[in-house]
Amino acid sequence: MASRRKASSLLFSLLGTRQLPGADTRSFHPRCPLPMNDLQALVRAILHTNVPQVRAIIQATPEVLLRTTSNHQYPIELAKDKGHKAIETAIARQLDVTQFYSGKELQRLLVDYLAEVSEHYFCAGWRDSLEFEVWAVVQQDSVASANPRFWNAPLDPEQLADLTFLANKTGCWATWSDAAVDSPQAGVRVVPLPHWEAIYRTWQDAQFLTP
Repeated sequence: MASRRKASSLLFSLLGTRQLPGADTRSFHPRCPLPMNDLQALVRAILHTNVPQVRAIIQATPEVLLRTTSNHQYPIELAKDKGHKAIETAIARQLDVTQFYSGKELQRLLVDYLAEVSEHYFCAGWRDSLEFEVWAVVQQDSVASANPRFWNAPLDPEQLADLTFLANKTGCWATWSDAAVDSPQAGVRVVPLPHWEAIYRTWQDAQFLTP
C-alpha cells in the first residue's frame, strides 16, 4: 500500500501547466484548456514504458505535449530521462525537435533506436546486418521479401514511421564498422544517406547472389 501511495504521489507531483514556447501551432492549440488527467495518463505511460498507450494519448490529444510537470519538464524531456527510444521518438515526431535536440543528439537517437530494436527482437546489442535488414523493411525493398531469412521481426507501422522520421531528420543512417573510433556507440558510425545508399546497394546486390 505504501508503494502505491508513493507511486501515486510521484505521478501527481509531475503535473503542471507551463506551455511550450514556440510550439508547432499547425498541430497544437496551446490556448485550449487540457484536462489534467490527460497529462497524468501520459506521465504514467512514460514512467511505465507503455509504448502503445503513449502513442494513443499523443495522437488523440497532441496538445498534452505543451504542458509541463511541476518539475518543469515537458513530456519529451521526461521521455529522454526515461531512456526508452521508441517513446522518445514517438513524442519527438509531434514536435519541432530542434527545440530539444542538436543534430548530434538526433543521430544518437537513431543509433539507440536501432540498437533497441535489435535488443527487443534478437536480444543482441547490434544484430549482424541489422542496419541493412531494417532499411530494407523501411524502404519496402524487394530484398526483404525475397530473403525472409534475413528479417522476420514484425516491425509495426509506427516503428517504421519512427525510423523514417529519424532518417529524414538526421539525413543519415547508422551502420556497423569495426574501424569506427568516434562513434556514438562502440562499433557503430553514422553516415550521410547518399553514402549509406551506396553501402546498401553493395549489400543488396550480394543478397541476390547468395544462394
